[in-house]
Amino acid sequence: MKVQRKLFLSWALIALVTLSSAYAERPDAMDGRIHSKRLDPFHSQMSPTEYAVAKRAARTLGGSSNTTLIGRWAYGPCLAVAVVGKIAYFANGGYLEIVDFSSPASPVELGKVLTPSVVRGVAISGSYAYVADGDDGLRIIDISNPSSPREVGYFDTGGLAIDVAVSGSYAYVADYDDGLRIIDISNPSSPREAGYFDTRSAAAGVAVSGSYACVADGYDGLRIIDISNPSSPREVGYFDTGDWAYGVAVGGSYAYVADGYDGLRIIDISNPSSPREVGYFDTGDYAEGVAVSGGYAYVADGGDGLRIIHISNPSNPREAGYFDTGGYALGVVVSGGYAYVADEHDGLRIIDVSNPSSPREVGYFDTGGYAEAVAVSGSYAYVAYGAHGLYIIRNDLLTSVKDDPAPNTFALRQNYPNPFNPSTTIAFDIPQQSHVKLAVYDVLGRQVRTLVDEEKQPGRYSVTFDASNLPSGVYLYRMVAGDFAQVRKMVVMK
Repeated sequence: MKVQRKLFLSWALIALVTLSSAYAERPDAMDGRIHSKRLDPFHSQMSPTEYAVAKRAARTLGGSSNTTLIGRWAYGPCLAVAVVGKIAYFANGGYLEIVDFSSPASPVELGKVLTPSVVRGVAISGSYAYVADGDDGLRIIDISNPSSPREVGYFDTGGLAIDVAVSGSYAYVADYDDGLRIIDISNPSSPREAGYFDTRSAAAGVAVSGSYACVADGYDGLRIIDISNPSSPREVGYFDTGDWAYGVAVGGSYAYVADGYDGLRIIDISNPSSPREVGYFDTGDYAEGVAVSGGYAYVADGGDGLRIIHISNPSNPREAGYFDTGGYALGVVVSGGYAYVADEHDGLRIIDVSNPSSPREVGYFDTGGYAEAVAVSGSYAYVAYGAHGLYIIRNDLLTSVKDDPAPNTFALRQNYPNPFNPSTTIAFDIPQQSHVKLAVYDVLGRQVRTLVDEEKQPGRYSVTFDASNLPSGVYLYRMVAGDFAQVRKMVVMK
């Protein structure tokens, strides 16, 4: 489907070049929306498409900048990757590979397990890896002894398992034509289906928040499933996002949907039985993936690269900045002030987003492969490169922390700068895999912003808090992770 889509886009873009003078900020003839497309960063008369082509032509195969290829597992196809510490769990065709990258130049295979189909998604929780295994459903791998992993249980979900999320004693599988499958994994050796919900279209992604599963359901948009009783899940709300919902991220009371040609859709899910779209932003090309950090949504927007959308006011999202990555952006991860973009044939692009209004490429590594997905741990990016296997690429701009060990304790750092106007950075440490919620409150205890509300692997993290739409005053920020809770004070001074 992607090949057909890209052929179509190629012809469409050729036609658009002739209209480049009217392309920026023009009303759409179909629905009156405003396209976010800009001209190139240097304000020349070159269209964004021409600019991307020129960038690609200027690069040489295997080129790099501020990055070092420090390891490679040259077997594939590699379509998915998860990282815990220095150990990567990734797809190698039908194998789940477990490789220790403590010495990245000499990776050591600890073990691997052959699954019946092609590994498409991986989630790690405790001593188990949960594998979305295409036609063969959910496979549960005991990784307590990484040198001897073994499949201890499986459940044939009936469809095409392409994504999986784990929360508590249940695995939630996006099973394409068969919708959402809820698997009881309390006994991993005997998983059983607790419930399922046929979402009508093609369940392509799933995110779990509290008692609800938010499913990106292809042409049927966002489906909100009440999973408080897993044996009887029920749809309590849905929102037809208009195009093809590829991925979903949840932050606080909002779901952010990467919706193909319809860009970013922001759905208020505070009342799950009546979700409503409070804002949208037409990103200009084809939104494939989305990550939320601080007050921004980072959208992998196909041929238009990385779009950074300011979402502190969800009813009026606006583009803070963009960077045309030159290839076809399929996935994005944000970590430590950088956005790491899996850019298909243009490899890994590292974008400095410390100033979201002026993102800039500070590093890249072009292997000539097909970058499908990316995971980040510390200064290392683990890139799923399709048939070329897994690449481990170091961000050399983080050399000062590249050997920094994982933290031993939870910690919430004092924001910097403080006082601030309009933005500040909040850092925190996570010593073990935990669900982390970081929120901002006013002095009356009213929550004004959710900065983080998701599962985090061990590591050191930072988020940007933008208070542009808040008045001056004292605010509190509170982090909860497992049994840990801490509150700190900060001051907005305008």
